[in-house]
Amino acid sequence: MPATAAKEMDPATEISTRVLKKRRNNNRVDDLLDAAARLFAEKGYKATTTRDIANAVNMQSGAVYYHFKSKGELLLAVFEVGADRISSQVRQAIETEDQPIDKLGAALQAHLDVILDANAYAGVMGTVRPSDVPGFKDQLVAQRDRYEEIFVALMGDLDFDPAIDPVLLRMFLIGAANYAQVWYRPGNRKPAYLAEQLVLLVKGSLNNNASERSDTTRDIR
Repeated sequence: MPATAAKEMDPATEISTRVLKKRRNNNRVDDLLDAAARLFAEKGYKATTTRDIANAVNMQSGAVYYHFKSKGELLLAVFEVGADRISSQVRQAIETEDQPIDKLGAALQAHLDVILDANAYAGVMGTVRPSDVPGFKDQLVAQRDRYEEIFVALMGDLDFDPAIDPVLLRMFLIGAANYAQVWYRPGNRKPAYLAEQLVLLVKGSLNNNASERSDTTRDIR
């Protein structure tokens, strides 16, 4: 890669690449990430200290900074792992479907399956707001947007009623799905049922209830 291209690398990509190399070379990094994800999800980002994380993996506090420059960079790494894991499951789910509306339903179900499964990484992504970490806000938003690109593409394949703002609809859908972490209790209403109900809302917003677009995909970002 030319030197100029390296200088222009997106900060989130740069840190993501560095973290990936660390994870490949030292499994203690994975231990730190797992502990950080669990504590951030349980106690919140602000209430969790690097000492808490270090104690959870029997490290000295200073050892954390050998792997990560700050607690914010550690949070960004947790976001990266969480985004990678949930993206992988969602992409696998949509591969089994043919119709755009069915792909969206499969994606929503996979999303709900992950975030309602007491997954610490997903919990951090759903509860820690980028604005809570001003120094890393842009990078955290970039990680979140990287995942949401899947839904941008899926909804771009649907033909919406002209009165519907598909950008807002996408935000409403993901916001509603994420909020299920707050109120959901295991029972008769399983993630598949929740996803089905969300899809019904989308179907009601389609142009003549069509499930596929008849024209070229538009940019709905």
